[in-house]
Amino acid sequence: HKLAKLIDEPFREAALTRKFTTDAGTPNTMYPMIQMHVSFVDVLLRPYIIEPSSMKKKIRKKIATKINEIFRVILEKDFISLSFLSTDDLFERRLKDYFRDKFGNMKDLIEFGEKQDQVDVYSRVDSDFILHVREDNFVAALLELNGDFHTPLLMPDIRALSASLPSYSQLSRKNYQNSFSRYVWSTEMLKICSPDRSWEEMFRYAFTSSRKLIQLVWPALREYEDWLDEQSSIEDKAMFLYDDKRTFILQQAYRNENNLSLLARRDFVSLYKHQCDYKHEIQYW
Repeated sequence: HKLAKLIDEPFREAALTRKFTTDAGTPNTMYPMIQMHVSFVDVLLRPYIIEPSSMKKKIRKKIATKINEIFRVILEKDFISLSFLSTDDLFERRLKDYFRDKFGNMKDLIEFGEKQDQVDVYSRVDSDFILHVREDNFVAALLELNGDFHTPLLMPDIRALSASLPSYSQLSRKNYQNSFSRYVWSTEMLKICSPDRSWEEMFRYAFTSSRKLIQLVWPALREYEDWLDEQSSIEDKAMFLYDDKRTFILQQAYRNENNLSLLARRDFVSLYKHQCDYKHEIQYW
């Protein structure tokens, strides 16, 4: 209570959010019963959670000052409003559309997403996030919160291309769409990833190139699925494992540059042969 009074009101509740750990029944000096949800707050307070009597007035004031200083950065940069994102730019508009309902205040921001750190679960508002905000790397800060960008940036394109797919199509399944989106994003990011480039430069490149690849490959995947159906015998289709076989082939169809190239050219015969050249795939199909 004494520490809480020293924390600024706009983020007092969020900064001091805490919970009991899974090892609450067996407290020890390394993992106390109480864990602060914000990792850097937990680091500051952990010694005094273990030994509350060691937190003297001077220490308490110093910790409060540090917490206030860190959280003020978020308010001073007006991060929560997402005002740094423009609706005139497609890249920024998609980010804004995705994140605008995720957090409306500091408490929502703290609770948005969690990440596992060894045995503990923390808020994604951590020291890396704060550093990005402090340095005006807001797009990178959003990445820290979300963990990936393929969902807000690429899924709208895939959903639009999939609107008329029949329900039996593998491409209509969310898991397949997410997997494809994640793979395309990762592949394009690897092409541009460099310590000499800014986060935003890399994200924008990956966004533009990924969208082009999706527009090229996704329709081809649908045609490849139809082609696979046409090549399969009536007996194969009657077998219980047919859907599993088709799923396996389609999951691997875009997994490397050669496959993507064959897909784009609609060279399905070569693509299928290339896939079946792998022993682990021959035994499945």
